[in-house]
Amino acid sequence: MERRIKIHGVRQIAMISRIKLWDLPTRIFHWLLVGLIATCWFTGENEIMWLHFYAGYGIMALILFRLLWGFL
Repeated sequence: MERRIKIHGVRQIAMISRIKLWDLPTRIFHWLLVGLIATCWFTGENEIMWLHFYAGYGIMALILFRLLWGFL
């Protein structure tokens, strides 16, 4: 995107670029975390404990991944 701006009487062209705050693995992490937390809530309310435990393990794996990804 290009925008013309006037600074101190001089016309200049400012290039405005869109900056991504989060990369793709971080975005995937966030949505998977939302899904797994919703799964934990649903399975906990309906006493589907075998799936509840696996979703909890998935959350732990995601958090471990996110910690490692943050350092890389």
